[in-house]
Amino acid sequence: MQRRALLAALATLPAATVAGCGARGGQISDRSFRICDFDSDCGRRAPDPGGDPVIERRPESREITIYGAMYVGSGSCDRAVLESARVVDDALVVHVGVGRQGMFGFGAVPSPGCTADMSVDRYRVRVRFRSSLPASVCVVEDAAWDPEP
Repeated sequence: MQRRALLAALATLPAATVAGCGARGGQISDRSFRICDFDSDCGRRAPDPGGDPVIERRPESREITIYGAMYVGSGSCDRAVLESARVVDDALVVHVGVGRQGMFGFGAVPSPGCTADMSVDRYRVRVRFRSSLPASVCVVEDAAWDPEP
């Protein structure tokens, strides 16, 4: 797997932009992760696989939403998973990786057969804060394959 860090500064106004690092803000109060259907609103907001995640800032609700897409490997066995979301050095740092889905859920018992395709998961990460939002965000995707050489 290749690790790809997507960095870019975010504007302080609420807007959709690309991922970046270096922030000031409060502590995380809640976080959620969802795999999006391709034709859903969530799926349409996600970039093409390998593209920079889309970041939406909502200071009035103290929330940052990240839409991304990444290659995860087998469509029958592998899924994108939220590995971590935390504030580090005044930056929101989000790690999204690949998890193996077993017969009884992720990692429990391996599935008897996985397809040999390279599938894409579109995802949404929502992070809420107790106080103000960080000024920037860093998203690290540990994808099964990176289309960028």
